[in-house]
Formats: sequence, C-alpha cells, structure tokens
Amino acid sequence: MNEKDVLRAAMSARGVSQAMLAEMAGLKRQSNISEILRGKSMRVDNLALLLDALGFDLIVKDRNGSNRENVWKITRPKASDGGDTE
Repeated sequence: MNEKDVLRAAMSARGVSQAMLAEMAGLKRQSNISEILRGKSMRVDNLALLLDALGFDLIVKDRNGSNRENVWKITRPKASDGGDTE
C-alpha cells in the first residue's frame, strides 16, 4: 500500500469525495486533490495535511517494537512555521 492508497482508503472510510476533502483541507479546488492522487509520489506534508483533515494521524514507529520512545506523529503543517513537521 503506497501513500495514495492510504489516502484513498482514509477518504473511503470517511465517505469523503475529492471535492469534500479539498474543502476540508482548505484547498481551492477539487482538482488539487486529483492532481495529488495522479502524481508519481506525494509529499509527506501534503499527506499529513490531507490525513489530518480527514481526522487521521500519520505515525512513524520503530519496527523493533522494543523501544516505545521511537514513535513520532507527523502533524499538519502550520502556515506560521513554513510547513515543517514535528
């Protein structure tokens, strides 16, 4: 499953169309979502923004499982911080 599959699954789980997601994420047009989904890859900040708008978190977790400290939540980019994530 790639990043676009994850986004499509999240949209399906919420019953949200591209037009609805564009509005929820503060984008100007539905075509913005369409372009993101058609592109070769998706920027992490765009994925975090869209998943956040849908009410999902993007989590990075250590596969070893023995170290619970190595878990990070990638948050929605804020306009004031230049789009950086945590």
